Amino acid sequence: MAEIVRTGVGTIVLFVVAIPMGFRFEQGIAFGAGAIGVAMLCSLGWAVLVIALATVSSGKQIVTHLGALFLLMLFFNSGFVPVTEYPGWLQPIVRYQPTSPAIDTMSGLTEGGAVAAPLTLTLLWVAGMTAVLGGLAVKGYRNAAENS
Repeated sequence: MAEIVRTGVGTIVLFVVAIPMGFRFEQGIAFGAGAIGVAMLCSLGWAVLVIALATVSSGKQIVTHLGALFLLMLFFNSGFVPVTEYPGWLQPIVRYQPTSPAIDTMSGLTEGGAVAAPLTLTLLWVAGMTAVLGGLAVKGYRNAAENS
């Protein structure tokens, strides 16, 4: 829950900083709030993933590798460069990796554009991560709390 709140506050801060630089909620404030909700929802999936892997595996080692994976995902997504600018073989990977649909949804909610398809993919990613790793995260977190 703390990660979801942290993500919401961080997203609000980013929007507040972006407004003086020219960012506008082209679709209105209500859709902007929806974009914040998408970011918060995504943080649920990522938190479950990180907790599951960190508490069940060797902890620091896997979190270090996840950091490298997340860094790669920051550079290979639709928010960094349009998908069409990536090499053809890389475009499906960039388009369907977990962060691109969320970025596309948030962009559609704030600036206009498609929302339904990228939101559906975002919901599938979050539901998939939570369903596959949720039980493992709870078990690992419980074991870590009992053994500390």
